[in-house]
Amino acid sequence: MRLPLLAASLSLVGACTGGVATTDESASTGDALTLSSEARRTMGSFFLVEQPATASDASMLKLMASGPPGGLCFWNPGHVSGATARPIIAAYSRAAQLAGSPPLLYSADYEGGGLSLSPSGHEVAGVQRYVAGMTALAHPRWIGKADRKAAALGTELAHLHGYIMARELRSIGINYPLGTIADLAEGLFATRGIDTDSARVATLMGEVVAGALSVDHMMFVTKHFPGLGLTSGDTHEQVVVAPMYDAATAQAVLQPFVSAVNTSIRVDADARLSVLASHAKFPYWDADFNTTTSTKILNDVLRSDVGFGGVTVSDAMWMAPYGSMTAAQVQRVYVQAFIAGIDMLMIPHVKYVAALGYFRSLADDTLSTSEKTALAAVVGQPYATLRGKFLDRVTESRGRLDAARALVGYAHETMDAAGTAPTSTTMVEHTRYNQILKQLDSRLP
Repeated sequence: MRLPLLAASLSLVGACTGGVATTDESASTGDALTLSSEARRTMGSFFLVEQPATASDASMLKLMASGPPGGLCFWNPGHVSGATARPIIAAYSRAAQLAGSPPLLYSADYEGGGLSLSPSGHEVAGVQRYVAGMTALAHPRWIGKADRKAAALGTELAHLHGYIMARELRSIGINYPLGTIADLAEGLFATRGIDTDSARVATLMGEVVAGALSVDHMMFVTKHFPGLGLTSGDTHEQVVVAPMYDAATAQAVLQPFVSAVNTSIRVDADARLSVLASHAKFPYWDADFNTTTSTKILNDVLRSDVGFGGVTVSDAMWMAPYGSMTAAQVQRVYVQAFIAGIDMLMIPHVKYVAALGYFRSLADDTLSTSEKTALAAVVGQPYATLRGKFLDRVTESRGRLDAARALVGYAHETMDAAGTAPTSTTMVEHTRYNQILKQLDSRLP
C-alpha cells in the first residue's frame, strides 16, 4: 500500500498513541512539548534490541507492558532450529498483544549461505542464522552466476530466493529479516553480494524483493545503504571511508537500492521494505558524518534522491567506533542518529533499558543541565533546537513504524501452527530452487 508517509505518521501517532501534546502554540523549539502517557510508554519503538540466544527472557517479557521495543533481533549462536524458535517468538508476541502493545518486529540475519559452497569452489560460511529445518539457501553470488548463464534463470532464482526466505521465516514468526544485500559483490562481499555489475545487481535485487514481499505479513530489509561494495575494511572493526569521487560511481552504488525501492512501489508493498544503513563514511555526500549520523545521506540521498519512504534501521550500534564508547556517550549518539533519520537503532539487549530511559528523559525534558550541554555538543545544535527536532522525529518515525507493523501483524497470529515444518510451506519452490542450482554446479543439491 502506497502511503503518504509523513501525513500517515501524523495521523497514526494521534490515533494510536495520543499524539504529541503542546502546552503552547509553538512546536518549533520543543521548549514546552510533552508526550502522551501512551507515547511515552512505547518510546522503545525506536529500538531493535539484539537478543543473541533464541530463548525466552523474563525481563524482556515483562517489558512488553511497561516499555516494549520496536523489535527483537536473534543472532542464534546455538544454531537452534526454526521449529524451536517458533514458540519462543509466539510467547513474546502474545505478551505484547495482551499488554496492548503494537506488534513487534522479529529479526535475524538471513542473506543466504546455508549452502556454504561458493561459486569459487570453496566452502565459505554464509549469513543465514536459521538452517536446521529450513531451506539451506545459496550464497547470493549464485544468483548473479545464474543470470550470467541465462537471464531467465537468474530472474527465477532471485525471485525464489526472496520468496523461500520470507515464507519459511514467516512460518516461525520472524517477520523482519535482514535479507539479501544490495552491495556490489566486491571485497568482503564477494560471496554475499549478487554480482559486481551494478545494473545486474539492480535487476536481480528487484526480483529478490518482489519474491519476499509477495508473502503477506512480512517485511524485507536490504543493506548496507548507500552501499559498501567498493569499500575496503570492515565496519565491525574500524571507520570505513568509501572511495567514491564522481557521480557515475555514486549512481552505480545506489542503483540496486533504487531498484529495490521501485520494485516495492510496483508491487504495492513499499511500507514493508526497510533499509539498513551502514556505519561507513561517504565524503562524496557528507564529509563530516558517517551514514548513521548523516542527515544528508539518510534524508537528502535516501529519502529525496532514492525515493524511499519506509523504515530505516541502523547497523549494530556496538560496531566500531561505538563499541568503545561509554554508556553515556553512546546514548548521545543514539539521539544524534535518530534525529539524522534512523527510525530504529539496533542495540544490545543490555543497553536497552538505559537507552529507553534516556529517550524518555529527553522527551520529558528531565535531563540534567550538564547532560543537556553534552548532548548539544554531540549533536551540534542548541539543546532546545535538537529537542524540538527529536520530538518531530518521534512523531514521524512512530507513524512510519506503526504503519509497517500494522501490515505485519502479531507474529503468533501469522506464523504456522506448531508442528508445521517450515520447508513444507515451500516444497514446490524449494525443489525448483535446487534444480536451478544443480544446473550451475553439480555439487549443489
